[in-house]
Amino acid sequence: MKSFPQTLQSNRHHKGMTLVEMMFALVISVVVLGIAVNFLVEATRATLRVQSNSQNDLTDWGISAGITIDTRTANGMTLYKSFTASSFDTTSDEITTNSTRGDFLVLSKTIQEDGSKIASYSSLTGYVYTAGATPGTGTFKKFIYAVPDLEKNLTLETILSTHYSDFKFETIATGLEATHSDNASSSPTNRAFLFRSYKLRSGVLNLQVTTGFKTAGTANSKLIETAFFIRN
Repeated sequence: MKSFPQTLQSNRHHKGMTLVEMMFALVISVVVLGIAVNFLVEATRATLRVQSNSQNDLTDWGISAGITIDTRTANGMTLYKSFTASSFDTTSDEITTNSTRGDFLVLSKTIQEDGSKIASYSSLTGYVYTAGATPGTGTFKKFIYAVPDLEKNLTLETILSTHYSDFKFETIATGLEATHSDNASSSPTNRAFLFRSYKLRSGVLNLQVTTGFKTAGTANSKLIETAFFIRN
């Protein structure tokens, strides 16, 4: 049996942590936890940025490949400033210079029937870029229209005006922004398409796609530049 002095001495050797020691341990734990959380957040952001970059590459490929394929099967193209009903009232809104940009490209396929002096339309493929309310929120859409026999000999403007609200659009890409201005306007506006040569029927598309969230540090952007031409 221990005496009272021995018991007191033993308790001194087995006393608990002091308040200072507990606070110090707590601070160390918080610092280590903060470092671990920050590492996890940055690793997640890096992964999301890589995913955004991959998505941008797919968007670039989808737009570029689509236009390339469509221009190989078309034998005509027409450019307008925008896709609005008033754009097709007359042919005056058709862009024929390489200094004016537009947001609506029509790729047409025509055939010359025996005994006819004019070509008739068989199909139309339209590409429309629409700017968003804020930068980087534009959309790129496409429609394909098989021209019926009763309309084959109508003008392009007549067909577009008649079916302006009937075309069935497919959204090709979102999160876009046109990167080049329409220099022919007194108030330049960024637009998607430009003719490199109207007579030779070649053009270029310039867009920038952004995927992810800039405020969260997960966004990535990619410039899409696609040249296209119509084969004779």
